[in-house]
Amino acid sequence: DNNVMPAVDYPMPGGIMFAELTELLRTILVSSFAVGMDITTFNPALDLDGSIAQSLTESIAEGFRGKH
Repeated sequence: DNNVMPAVDYPMPGGIMFAELTELLRTILVSSFAVGMDITTFNPALDLDGSIAQSLTESIAEGFRGKH
């Protein structure tokens, strides 16, 4: 969603929020179904102050920290 992640080449409406990404990662990582992850289409040229990259990184890191 362009309101949450405008630093992509092809924004789409209806995307998830960073908190939802964190919870999704936590859920997937404790399951036996997680076999890999691919993060694509982040365009740093569209993130002039680096705040979007920071939010994305924090969200992913929190998702992994929640793994038990």
